[in-house]
Amino acid sequence: MNQSTERNLVLYYLNNLMKRPLYGEIENRVCSWFEEHSRWLIGKDIEDDWEGRRYRWREKNEEETPPLPREFKTIRIFLNGKSGRLPTIPEVTAVIDAFQFSPEYYDVIALDILTETIPVLNDLVECCHDLTEKRRIKACMLDLSSRQYEKFLASTSELMKKGIYTDSHRGNGRDFTNTFYEILLARCTTPDGVKRIVLGKPQKATLKAEHFEHIKGEYVWLRNLLTNALAKQQRGVNLLIYGKPGTGKTELAKTLCREAGASLYGVSSNLSDERNSNERRCDLAAALCLLDDEKNSALLMDEAEDVFGASTSQVLARLLGMSENPRNSKSKLFFNKLLENNAVPVIWISNSIRGVDPAHLRRFSYALNMEAPDENVQARIWDYSARKNKVKLPKEKISKLIRGPFKT
Repeated sequence: MNQSTERNLVLYYLNNLMKRPLYGEIENRVCSWFEEHSRWLIGKDIEDDWEGRRYRWREKNEEETPPLPREFKTIRIFLNGKSGRLPTIPEVTAVIDAFQFSPEYYDVIALDILTETIPVLNDLVECCHDLTEKRRIKACMLDLSSRQYEKFLASTSELMKKGIYTDSHRGNGRDFTNTFYEILLARCTTPDGVKRIVLGKPQKATLKAEHFEHIKGEYVWLRNLLTNALAKQQRGVNLLIYGKPGTGKTELAKTLCREAGASLYGVSSNLSDERNSNERRCDLAAALCLLDDEKNSALLMDEAEDVFGASTSQVLARLLGMSENPRNSKSKLFFNKLLENNAVPVIWISNSIRGVDPAHLRRFSYALNMEAPDENVQARIWDYSARKNKVKLPKEKISKLIRGPFKT
């Protein structure tokens, strides 16, 4: 985006801002902002034209003009009809289309993106010191009332439900989720580009059904359940596979999806940094939204205990009879709704379900406690993987790998 386009955008929002009355300290701060950036905005410094400024030296024959009051009316005079415009922004259009937002969200998302990318615009918002003032000034920049703007930030708004905004750690405000920052950094200009960033490539299975014969009955049940869910486009299908590390839970999920004809995408697997539980819930919400129209897709939530399991502090609080954190109540509500309404099947992988609310467990379509395969099955898996990767692996070596360094 070149400087001329940025200037037009800032002028557009500034003109909107001055349509609505802002008096007192806020108006004074906006005037100070305009003074600081006047050369960039209108091509001249206005420092000496305000009331209360130092005397400016004039030529002998120059007519002395009275100083102008520090108010929006004066800024309109300085602008002299420069109104700016809001062009189509491909990155915003891509997000709107990919997440199927209502058209009314375009301007709200555009302002927040541009505030992050244009320093002068960010300075204008930062004129305000507290959250209420910032929301008020943003509402004015969008030519909305405060009440209209608040609807876009409510916990029930599309921005929150679709994993674009999240509760701010700095108070009761709203922040972009890390998922959305990843989309912005990638400068996605198409809906497919947005999906690639969030979902990545489908995960491929490396094993076959025969490698799960130790759970043959459960395997057939899960495969049929998944196949029927995809064929009938059932909502709220959630499979839980839990058990000790190394028992093949993730590979089971991949193999089931391949046999059911589903593309399996990993939640958060294509995103760059470590996620906390709240961020991963946002990632899941975003992924579910992007796959809403996909007929043959499923999601894999690995290490799910970090997302739906009770933390140590929660367990202790429960044992000690302490009151529950409101954030935990929000988390419970999130799962209750999710386990009933997800548009594509979600396969949850967890090493443990200790501390998980029993109400959550009852809502899963099926829960499988994955046991480790016996040595014969493990030997076939090692042999198959070696041949597939063209690696020579003698039977003696396979036996040693199965037994492990501490087994005799």
